[in-house]
Amino acid sequence: MPDPDNFLYPLLHSSQIGRGDNFCGFKNSQMDSLLYLARLETDLSRRVPLYKKADSLAMENAVWVMVSY
Repeated sequence: MPDPDNFLYPLLHSSQIGRGDNFCGFKNSQMDSLLYLARLETDLSRRVPLYKKADSLAMENAVWVMVSY
């Protein structure tokens, strides 16, 4: 996916629980804020760090456990 929003927002934003791709039911206000702000940001130099923080937050919360690679 060329844009992180195509992946992170549908899978991790709480608004997507039950109607989107957030099948794991992950709900975190910090994640919601990061993804919302990143979605609105047009300056790439400000946008990338927001997605990096969201990615780190997903890893810290063990949203998914990968069993193979």
